[in-house]
Amino acid sequence: MKRISGSRKWIGAMVFAALFVVSLSTVSFADLRIVTDSEGERSEVLMKNSRILTPMEDGSKMIFECRTNEVTIVSNRRYWQGSLNDLRTMLQANIGEVTAEIPQDIGGLLGGLFGGGSNKSETTQVRVTRVGDEKVGDYNTTQYRVETGSGSNWKTHETLWISSELLRDVRAEVGNCYSNVNDLGTLFAEVLPFGLEDKVAVMKDPEYMKLFDQGYPVKTASHFTLFGMSVEVETIVVEVSKAAISEDAFAIPRNYRQVSDPFEVFN
Repeated sequence: MKRISGSRKWIGAMVFAALFVVSLSTVSFADLRIVTDSEGERSEVLMKNSRILTPMEDGSKMIFECRTNEVTIVSNRRYWQGSLNDLRTMLQANIGEVTAEIPQDIGGLLGGLFGGGSNKSETTQVRVTRVGDEKVGDYNTTQYRVETGSGSNWKTHETLWISSELLRDVRAEVGNCYSNVNDLGTLFAEVLPFGLEDKVAVMKDPEYMKLFDQGYPVKTASHFTLFGMSVEVETIVVEVSKAAISEDAFAIPRNYRQVSDPFEVFN
C-alpha cells in the first residue's frame, strides 16, 4: 500500500473525518435535502436514489452508495472510491502512522480540545435512558439521554430526540442503509487518535444503536469538554426539502484524478 508522508494530509483527513462523524445525525432518504443548524452553522445532506451525499463548504464531499456499500471521497481535485470494507482495512492499517505523524503538540491540543486523551473506549460504559415525549418542529419525538462512565462517575454524552415517523420514510427509501452509514461514522471516530473515545464507545453500544431502529434523530445535544469546560452543542433539523436533486451534485468532475489511498485525497 502506498504511503504518503507529511503530517498535513493526516490533519486534513482527521478534520474531514470529524466533520463526517458530526454530520451523521442528518443522514436521510431519497431526493431529500435536510438542512441542520448547529450553533448558527448550517450544513446539509442530500439523498437521491439510495445515495447519501455529505458536501463540505470547500467543495469536498463524501458519497455513500447504499446498494453497493461503496464510498467515494472527493477533495483537492482528487477522489478515492472503494467498498466500506476497503476503507476499513486502509484506515486500520494507517492508525499507527496517523498517531506517529501528527505532531505531539497538535495531538495534545486536539485531545484537550475534545476532552480526550488515552484510548479508553474499551473500558467506557454507556447508559441510555428514556426521558419522555416532546414535539420538535413538525415531528413527535422521544427524548433519550446517553451517558458514559462507570460506577458512580457518569456524565451526559448526548441527548437526542428521535422520530419514528421520519424513520419510516427513511426505511421506505433506503432500508438498512442508515445502519451502514453509522458503521462508517464509527470507523472515522476510531481512526481519530484524540478526543473521540467516548464517541466510539457510544456508537458501539448495542442499546444506543437500538435507538436508530426506533426513530430517526431530529435534534441532538452533544456534550463534551473544551479545555476543562463543559460545552453543549445543539444540532436541529431546520429545513426539509423534497425537491428533485440534480445528478450533478453526485458527479465527480472529469478532470479529477483517482488515487489508490483514501488519505492521498488530502495530501
